[in-house]
Amino acid sequence: MNPQSTCAGSLARSSDESLEDCSIGLDNEKGALLPWEQPTARQRSQNCWRWTFLTLSHIIVAVLTCLITKQLSAGSCIGNERISPFMSNIDRGFHQEIGNAATAVSSDPGNSDANNHSWNNFTVSAETGGDSIEDWWLDLGTYSTPVLVPERYAKDFNFDPDKHAIVRPDDPEYAPGDVPYVGYPASIEVMHKLHCLDFLRQAAWYNHEYYRSIHGGPWRASEHDLVRHVGHCVDIFRQKLICEAEIELVPFSKSENHHVRNDWARPKQCRNFESVRSWLAEHQWPAGDSEFHLDDHHQFDSKRITFTRTPIHSHSELWRGF
Repeated sequence: MNPQSTCAGSLARSSDESLEDCSIGLDNEKGALLPWEQPTARQRSQNCWRWTFLTLSHIIVAVLTCLITKQLSAGSCIGNERISPFMSNIDRGFHQEIGNAATAVSSDPGNSDANNHSWNNFTVSAETGGDSIEDWWLDLGTYSTPVLVPERYAKDFNFDPDKHAIVRPDDPEYAPGDVPYVGYPASIEVMHKLHCLDFLRQAAWYNHEYYRSIHGGPWRASEHDLVRHVGHCVDIFRQKLICEAEIELVPFSKSENHHVRNDWARPKQCRNFESVRSWLAEHQWPAGDSEFHLDDHHQFDSKRITFTRTPIHSHSELWRGF
């Protein structure tokens, strides 16, 4: 149940019940039959104050309950987003998108393999799409640099100086000017997960040989580290899915040949990814990942800028994949 609706209901009930009790009390007073049973002005005043006090007490208790409930729910898996002035420029609104059907296909007729399987520009096989696939992932902001969170905002994100890395302008590990202020290097969740998703795509049986051959960043590691990296990415998504536990029911589309498929082309409530991406483009900290290497076919200068604030593709194209 929504804590806010619960709180609103509690407040309404508290006020209504108290006022109802007050009304009953006054009716009882009016119903006295004998003259000496009629309340004096002082008694009526005391009764009024008594019911007013009880009403206010009910409201205060309800408000405190709401605040405690809200605080407890803030630690939930889905509702743990932290609002900080550092990220105040990000639009927190939601909008509707339509998911891709299982048969969604790129407008490019070349995006199909020898078995006539359909793909979009994020999922086409490396044999078919080549380096253009990574260009699409780059345009999302998948390989953005870390951001540098100013020290004064550390508490907003529950950063702990005893546990988390902190850098300073005079840090000898960085060149002069590389660290503009005291802060905490950090990654934004959405881009970390997109990186993991792209890596899992590269690790597919029909792709991994290609990415090994062009020395893709993760593929330069040892076999042991590769296995750990893939395992980490799988586990990140496993816990994310369990954490959010979506309960949306997806119907099956009608089919004449009894080969039924879920109707994935359904409305979805989505965050403003454009706003998140734009904010991230403005908060790149290249010094935080100066040794970045994507692959032999994609080279970047010392600024390490892998995407621009204005995307190459439209938002609609980045959502659909074509």
